[in-house]
Amino acid sequence: MSYWGKDALVETGLRQRIDVDPTSVQVICDLWSGACNPAPIQQLIKSGVEVKTLDHFHAKVLVCGSDVLVGSASASLNGLVLTVRSQIKTTSKLL
Repeated sequence: MSYWGKDALVETGLRQRIDVDPTSVQVICDLWSGACNPAPIQQLIKSGVEVKTLDHFHAKVLVCGSDVLVGSASASLNGLVLTVRSQIKTTSKLL
């Protein structure tokens, strides 16, 4: 996910996953856009999650275990909760 809101770790379910195995989570975002809240990114890094930044990155894909969420939402309360209708969730092994 390219942009992260302050509640992103809770809204995406990553907080629980990180508590169990932080090495199972990798994040790519656009830190230089000004659209990422630094708090969840700092929490990810402190927890041992690999965080990378890519300028002009705009992808909206969240892979969590066997679940894949593809859509237009950023990792934020507004993005994930308010735009739920524009998301696709799958557990297909084809992805």
